[in-house]
Amino acid sequence: MSRTASFVAVDRVAKRFGGTPVLADLSLEVVEGEVLALLGPSGSGKTTLLRLLAGFETADAGSIRISGEDVTHVPPARRGVGMVFQHYALFPHLDVGDNVAFGLHGRGLDRAQTAARVGEVLALVDLAGYERRAVSALSGGQQQRVAVARALAPAPRLLLLDEPLSNLDPALRERTRRALSTVLRRLGITTVLVTHEQEEAFDLAQRVAVLWGGALQQVGTPEDLHERPANRTVAAFVGRANLLRGPLRRDSGGAHSVAIAAGVAWPGELVENLAEGADAELMVRPESLGFVAAGAGDALAGRVAERRYGGATSRFHVTADGGLELEVVAPSTAARVDEVVAVAPVGAGPPGRIWAAPRADAATGAGVAHPEER
Repeated sequence: MSRTASFVAVDRVAKRFGGTPVLADLSLEVVEGEVLALLGPSGSGKTTLLRLLAGFETADAGSIRISGEDVTHVPPARRGVGMVFQHYALFPHLDVGDNVAFGLHGRGLDRAQTAARVGEVLALVDLAGYERRAVSALSGGQQQRVAVARALAPAPRLLLLDEPLSNLDPALRERTRRALSTVLRRLGITTVLVTHEQEEAFDLAQRVAVLWGGALQQVGTPEDLHERPANRTVAAFVGRANLLRGPLRRDSGGAHSVAIAAGVAWPGELVENLAEGADAELMVRPESLGFVAAGAGDALAGRVAERRYGGATSRFHVTADGGLELEVVAPSTAARVDEVVAVAPVGAGPPGRIWAAPRADAATGAGVAHPEER
């Protein structure tokens, strides 16, 4: 199976509901055999894009191709797509086998062929022998796998998953995520899943597409998104980030930094073209900062306001001189609450990223951005 051919191609798609634009000029490709996650907050357009791929909605502009076929106006039943809905949509009056067989109706299979196919796909999701079980007798994770088996039964060329784990409790969600990851890799079927959970996207997908406000912000591997975010939106949504403003500096060797305080400039990779002295914003991950000796070059003095214990490492909230708020991931014994510390980049995490500082009317200012504050 080719891992380079474009299997799904979304080309400049737009969608409005009433007078409200939901997707605008969006283009995206999915490689054959990969699992791609659509990651974004509620209202970002990710579920609308999934429904456009399934054929449940029609694009107002642009085109969608699956395996080279233009399916923009093809009805759902003729697209060769299997979909698992957020709440699974299983039939409670049918047993597991009949639920899975439902997608095979009208395909010209006799009873023996249908039973064989049902057994085959149940085995794929580790539910062999569950044909006569009542759906109500299954756990949430088992119901989710039945929904996947039903979607797989007609042998779709593309599998779509809409928030597949959102209605499970945290402990069951983690176990089911591992099981689903195993199934998807075993099958090798091209899959697009929608989620608003970063951990879920990173665990299940080879690549992740971040949507925000109906626009595609960045597509890449989990490592790309975390270590090389394309902009402030991705940096703040994927993981946790310190966002610090100041004038851009460029040394004689061409390296860039941002002067975040008097006498303190921290380095980063320049993401967009900016002139020296321009108002810039530096994004630096908490794990890229550490506590250093007081008075060290380019160290920012401050006080530990809070420590969130996490075992060997903890998250330290530091109020720095000048009112800057920083988050530092360091060994749990590195500092105590109320201790005066010095913070600087230590090179243990990904390098900082520099882009133009947002306008005052479009930003909350410098500080710490993390998913809980999305």
